[in-house]
Amino acid sequence: MTKTEILFADVHAAEPRSEGWISRATRHPFFAWAGLRAPMAQHTEAEHRALEKYARGCRSLVEIGVAEGASAIALRTSMNPEGMLYLVDPFHLSRAPMLNFLRRAAHRAVSIKGGPGIVWIEAFSHDAARSWERPIDFLLIDGDHR
Repeated sequence: MTKTEILFADVHAAEPRSEGWISRATRHPFFAWAGLRAPMAQHTEAEHRALEKYARGCRSLVEIGVAEGASAIALRTSMNPEGMLYLVDPFHLSRAPMLNFLRRAAHRAVSIKGGPGIVWIEAFSHDAARSWERPIDFLLIDGDHR
């Protein structure tokens, strides 16, 4: 997946634009999971490049807060191909937990053949940290934004 296959946040928009119902509806993670749109990032393209730069060559990376997986793509495509990427997210905000399209969209976006390994940790970060014993080369904290 390349940078152009991610919908980046636009922080330079002059003013919020009015969206139609179709545009609003396609923001739902179902459309990313189904391959009908690219993953939506909560960061800019410049921030994506910075993540790639600092993840380059790292062997053990942890991301807290995965959403649709856009930042995880930056980490996975830049890190050491023999490394391990740990993705921590409870994916708890789904109205239909059995379907959970946010989790499905993230798995679809990040799961490519070959390259670094991925460990999905479906838990809150404070729960995942309790038993953490591995070294970390790069930690991206992009979780609860409250």
